[in-house]
Amino acid sequence: MQNILQTLVSHDFEAVLSIDTASRRYHFTFLREKTLLNVPSDGDFDAANERFADTQIVVADRDHFLKEIRLEKILAEVEKNGKHNIRYRLRNEENRIQYRNLSFIFSSDKKGLIGAVTDETEDVLEHIEKNRDLWLKDECIRFIVRHMCENFIIVNPETDEATTFVHDHRQMQPKSSWKEQIRWFADNIVVPEEREDYEAYFDLDALVSRIRESGICKVPCTVNYSDGRHDFMITNALIRDPGVDEEKFFVFSSAQDITRLKRANETGETLLAKSRTDSQTGLVNRATAEKLIRESLYGAKPDEWNTFLLIDIDHFKSFNDIYGHILGDAVLRFMGEAMREVFRATDVLCRWGGDEFVIFIPRFENEQSLNNRLAALQARMKEFRNQGDPMPLTLSIGGVIAKNESTLNTLFSKADEALYAVKEKGRDGIVVNRIEPAHETADVSQAAGREMS
Repeated sequence: MQNILQTLVSHDFEAVLSIDTASRRYHFTFLREKTLLNVPSDGDFDAANERFADTQIVVADRDHFLKEIRLEKILAEVEKNGKHNIRYRLRNEENRIQYRNLSFIFSSDKKGLIGAVTDETEDVLEHIEKNRDLWLKDECIRFIVRHMCENFIIVNPETDEATTFVHDHRQMQPKSSWKEQIRWFADNIVVPEEREDYEAYFDLDALVSRIRESGICKVPCTVNYSDGRHDFMITNALIRDPGVDEEKFFVFSSAQDITRLKRANETGETLLAKSRTDSQTGLVNRATAEKLIRESLYGAKPDEWNTFLLIDIDHFKSFNDIYGHILGDAVLRFMGEAMREVFRATDVLCRWGGDEFVIFIPRFENEQSLNNRLAALQARMKEFRNQGDPMPLTLSIGGVIAKNESTLNTLFSKADEALYAVKEKGRDGIVVNRIEPAHETADVSQAAGREMS
């Protein structure tokens, strides 16, 4: 009899366990061979759940699993419904997803719980496969899945008959002809400034010609909904019905609400811009500058000349100590503004760190023009004011003009030598050397590690 019961259990369940709710301990009464349940055969119920969730359950299911398998939750659900089911996914040794269902009921004396684990992998995968076949059977549905549209129209170009499927009938009203539908959209939801272009674009003959020429066509559109403006992308294609007439085609037009996607993209661009810039000065930060300079060096011709400048604000540390960091920050912002005024938007303008700044001017070697720019930068810094009182600032500038064969490390090292020469002479000066390419490989981080002025 015991063998028969074990056979019946093993046919349906991967494991069966009992739980003593008073002590919160469990014991497996049945465990199939080669099971994926990598936990002790008995022990503390809570600790075993934590370990199992952390080591075996798919990450996306862990929080849900831990929430549902709390003993108090199980008892409440079984008391209310007679049963509690927890579905989760885990990975086997081949790293393939497996589906499991863990069910709980009261023991016969209601002093404990009985749990059973069922392997639902084959059933779930079969169900997914059947649904996939159903979803992809029809050409229109295949198009919807691919483009994630929420409203779409199928139109017969020969008769102008249209079938319109809408996501929300409160926002849109389906019409039986293409012209009526386009006109309704234009009059009722398209923003006024886009209506004329919208109607012109969706002239049926023109649209069919455009699709035949370019393939799938997409056009953005802005609409007014009850909750405000939404951005849509409308995708248009030609589809056939091989079951009726392979030569006959229909226009398929689908609308996808991309409002959140657009906002997410704008947010991403804003975050990217912030990650590339120094928050204090608005100039690019060191990591971005290194990337831009190296890209320019690698992409230009070897015989082109570039200019690399290293700039310190003289006695900035003492300035901070005397006047405080608030005024020091104002000086840094003023420096950033001055650099943008004097140099081009295509130049790499960087706050390297502290009071140290870098300027890289690609494909530039005109010494006279450079001297004029640097003189203008120095003059601008002497216009700094503190609550209206003049507080002139001076700069020490070291630089190098070199062939494009030079590396960033070489440029920095040579500019650093020139800057040191300025400071040896008492600061507030400029030294820019023209050199043939040298192949030093000094580490920029070491060169930048000298004491800031």
